[in-house]
Amino acid sequence: MTSVWKQPKTDWKIEYDENGDYIGDYFEVADYNRIKNNLAYLKELTELLYNTLPEYIDLGEDVTYGSAEPTASLMKKIQDDLKIINDFTVNVDIGTAASFKSNTAGYLKDELNRIEEKSLLLYILLYGQKENKPKLALRLGHRKDVL
Repeated sequence: MTSVWKQPKTDWKIEYDENGDYIGDYFEVADYNRIKNNLAYLKELTELLYNTLPEYIDLGEDVTYGSAEPTASLMKKIQDDLKIINDFTVNVDIGTAASFKSNTAGYLKDELNRIEEKSLLLYILLYGQKENKPKLALRLGHRKDVL
C-alpha cells in the first residue's frame, strides 16, 4: 500500500475564551490533506480486500496554501468518497452528510467530526477484515524437493 493512515482528529470544537476571543480549532490545509489521504488509504485497503474498486471521485493531489485550498466542492467530494467506500464494503451507518455552499457559513465542526469518526470506524472494520482473512492451513500445489 502506498498511502499511509494518519490518526484522525475526532474532537473538532468551536470555543471562545472569557474575552470572547476564538480559541477553537481551525480547519487547515494539513487537515484536509490528512482526511483526503486517509480516504486514499481506505480505497487501497478496499481494493486489497475486495479485488475491485467502485467508481471513486478523484480527490487529486495534496493542496497547499495559495494553490487549491479546501473548498465546498472538495468537501462534497470527500463526503461522496466516504459514502462510496462505506456502501461498497461494510455498509454501516455513517450518518447524513451536511450541505456545503460556497462563501456561506456551515456546520463544518460537526461534519468534520462525522467524517473523521466514520473514516476511523471504516479503518477499524476494514483493517480487521484484512488481519482476519481466513488462511488455508496447508499449502496447495507442488513444492520443490518434497514428494
